[in-house]
Amino acid sequence: MTRMRGFEICCCVTTIFIIILVAIFTTLALPVFKPKNPSIIANPVGLENIQFGGSPNVTLNVTLGMVVTIDNPNYGSFKFTNRQLMLITMESLWQKFRFRQT
Repeated sequence: MTRMRGFEICCCVTTIFIIILVAIFTTLALPVFKPKNPSIIANPVGLENIQFGGSPNVTLNVTLGMVVTIDNPNYGSFKFTNRQLMLITMESLWQKFRFRQT
């Protein structure tokens, strides 16, 4: 009987220990590993290759140099592959542009 009693005590202590570890891990991991939004700052560098078109339709072709700074407060890395610019005027989408990374 003493062997069985010792086994029961060992199982209870182990179960309580595992429950405490899971509670501590959950309490610490959720706030620490919660994903945060990155801070994205776009600074225009300058205009290049400005070209105006004539009649009957007026066209404008401009190369806009930008420096985009991304501050990622998360522990993981940040990699972007979809490089797209959306030009929005007066609360409506006007044009989408793809751009290249230099």
